[in-house]
Amino acid sequence: MTAATNVPHSRELRIDDLKVEDLFEVYWNDLYRVNLRYQRKLVWSYEEKTHFIDSMRRGYPVPLLLLARIQAAPSEHYEILDGLQRMNAIVSFIEGEVALDGLHFDLEAFAFCKSLKDPTTASWLTEFENLLYQSRTEQSLYDFKQGVFLLSETPARDPKIIPKIAETLCAMANLGPSVSGYVIIGVADNKKTATRIQKLFNIDTVEKNGYFIVGVDREASFENTDIDGYTTALTHQLRSQPIDKDLLPVIMAESQTLTYDSKTVVVFSVKSLDRPVLFNGKYYTRDMSNNRELEAPDMPALFARFR
Repeated sequence: MTAATNVPHSRELRIDDLKVEDLFEVYWNDLYRVNLRYQRKLVWSYEEKTHFIDSMRRGYPVPLLLLARIQAAPSEHYEILDGLQRMNAIVSFIEGEVALDGLHFDLEAFAFCKSLKDPTTASWLTEFENLLYQSRTEQSLYDFKQGVFLLSETPARDPKIIPKIAETLCAMANLGPSVSGYVIIGVADNKKTATRIQKLFNIDTVEKNGYFIVGVDREASFENTDIDGYTTALTHQLRSQPIDKDLLPVIMAESQTLTYDSKTVVVFSVKSLDRPVLFNGKYYTRDMSNNRELEAPDMPALFARFR
């Protein structure tokens, strides 16, 4: 499918090949806007929608979608100038409101749509929003990283960040039995950092409860890889850290990559064991949002937590 996008301020008119999956993902993230001053209401009948979907299935030419990209806080969105009926027909088919010859859209067809069908992904999006709210009152169980790059003029991976993440997860696991902790990568915890990222990478950020979702997509792009390649490398590096052999599988099993408002966030999650754990031969714990190495006098209290 083809879309013409008007870019405000630059007055650029660009013709893009738009995948149906991409169109639906933008819709799902609530980034389309309809101006009723010049867009009529939804008037297509069920039959008209099915005829349009059938035309797409047969590969017939379909008219352009005309969108205006609006860059405004907290993030850009797209105003539909022409094509509302066609877009609604596509969305209706994907969401199962319209069938074609008795057949419905297969949510397994696209990676993004497949994730929508997965209840664990949906629950993780809700969980992510909850983390942003809970972290203000339970700072020891949450740690936010804007990414794994240094924010220098020439961005590069911070060699200290992965060991620090591993240390933090182990420190959280030592807070007691039945404890869950989270290290979230792709979220800045202050506006200064978010502004710096905007300047370096020319991206928008999304503010949520005082945090700024910046995503890790910019880092993947900088390294000329996709999100799968980026997260695979990240996970491989974490696996190489001197984490307790029983805790590492828990971290790997509990972690998740999710898309929030078109930005990819990596969540490393840990659940404590029934005993304290070592990191690199030492015990750590959390004091508010900081890690602290435990000394000999601290050991009785540490092990008492797990009795």
